[in-house]
Amino acid sequence: MSEREHKPLFTARRLGQAVLAAVVLVIGVRLFLFCPYEVTSHQMTDTLLPGDLVLVNMVVYASDSPRRGDVICFASPTGGGRDFFGRVIGLGGETLEIKEGLVFINGSPKPLYESYVGHPHREDFGPVTVPEGHLFVMGDNRPDARDSRIWGPLEEGLVRGKAVGIIFSNDPYAVDADFSISGTVRWERTCLAVE
Repeated sequence: MSEREHKPLFTARRLGQAVLAAVVLVIGVRLFLFCPYEVTSHQMTDTLLPGDLVLVNMVVYASDSPRRGDVICFASPTGGGRDFFGRVIGLGGETLEIKEGLVFINGSPKPLYESYVGHPHREDFGPVTVPEGHLFVMGDNRPDARDSRIWGPLEEGLVRGKAVGIIFSNDPYAVDADFSISGTVRWERTCLAVE
């Protein structure tokens, strides 16, 4: 037998290169393409629930701007280093007004159709004009959401990306028979698209 036939298929060097390439690929995808974020608040209920692990597309807005209805992940406009989720309701240059819980854009006589609002909240707000380069962001759970109604229009530069799907969901409030909090997987929410 020749020396070549006895040579291992993967040398330590080749194995190290393969592992390094895989790590670089995973980190690259994680940092630049898609990133998982955990939902910790109730402001997007019923679309997103606490315990949902949401996949966020980090590059979708590199060539396009957020659109009305998009669920976005964004850095806190008040600082603190936390990231939040919200829905784009108003775009730069638009005038938005809320009357008895219904959203009107640019003085339209018809309210914005919002099938995703789970808990209607009768309130009046505005009118407010969204500056260019900003978005008016609201939570789907209007009574329990801290959003643009409180801290004003969101700078587009604070947007991390668009929520595209729930990759896993664990109910952090599930209680066992002995009344201890254990968490329960919500299988029905796993691999669910965010709309």
